[in-house]
Parts: sequence; C-alpha cells; structure tokens
Amino acid sequence: LSFRKPQDNQAAEELALLGRHAGVGLWDAVIHNGDPMHAQSRWHWSPEFRRLVGFDRDDTVGFPNVVGSWADRLHPDDAKRTFDAFMACLNDRSGRTGYDVDYRLKVKDGSYRWFRAIGGVARDNNGVALRACGSLIDIDAEKLAELRQVEMDGERRRTGMNTSGSTSDSEARNLS
Repeated sequence: LSFRKPQDNQAAEELALLGRHAGVGLWDAVIHNGDPMHAQSRWHWSPEFRRLVGFDRDDTVGFPNVVGSWADRLHPDDAKRTFDAFMACLNDRSGRTGYDVDYRLKVKDGSYRWFRAIGGVARDNNGVALRACGSLIDIDAEKLAELRQVEMDGERRRTGMNTSGSTSDSEARNLS
C-alpha cells in the first residue's frame, strides 16, 4: 500500500474519493530488518490520517512521514499497550496475530482523541515482517459515550449500595 494513484482514471478517481470522504486514515511502513523503529524503516501517513489528527492533509512538516509523528503522540497510559499489540503482530511469524487496538492520540491542538487502529503485515518466506499497513478511525464520540455509561453505571451501583434502608431501582424491579 503506497497511496500512489492507479494509472486507470476511474480507479484513481475512486481512490481519491475514498481517501477524501471515507474518514479512514491509512498508514504504511516498510520495515527494515523486522524493526519498525529502525532509522531505515520508512513510514507514510495518508492525507486523511493527517486530517484526523488535526493537521492539514498535506502538512508533511508538522506531521512528517516518520514513526515518531505517531508514536510520540500516543497517550502515556496507552503507549505500552499499543506498542505491545503492534510488536505482537509483527513478531508472530505465523501471521495469526492481528493488530486491532483502541488508543488516544494527541491531536494538533494538544487535546487527546480516541482512535481505533487496525493493521496487518506482509512477511518474507521466513516470516520476518517486511511491511505493515493499516487504518486509523476516529472513535472519540463512541468511546467517550461508552466511558460515560460505565461511570454512570458505577455511580448507580455505589448509590444503591451506600443508601441504607432503601433499594436501588434494579433491586426494586427484582423484588416485584
């Protein structure tokens, strides 16, 4: 996956429309000697990837095609889990371990947003990772709603448990 436009005009138009309107950022890494962090590994971020993290689509100065553009923006609480998942995918020579992880990235304005990254790996005959590529989807609204619901459920449980002599709504329904 190199994000080059196909020679066929119709395919080029379809790819351009998808890249601009699908809301999915694409990433691609040509991996040097199985090491994605090696200086000779080459990373590429699609224009939509840049847009999702708050940059202009063509801003290769603010968000250059290097691994640090992404890695340095991972939320500290998510970085280890995200790197572990990526390395598990790369290091599984059988190719059965996928890369599918939710994490927060610091966007251009300094805030964090939730994203889901999904990817896969192309390998040589010995199973060594040659290339990894995948997608980035903004899941911030859904993730925040999910976290709010978990928080509200916890608060309801605490309130129901801490009220002596009264029962929570769910306990009351179970009694009837």
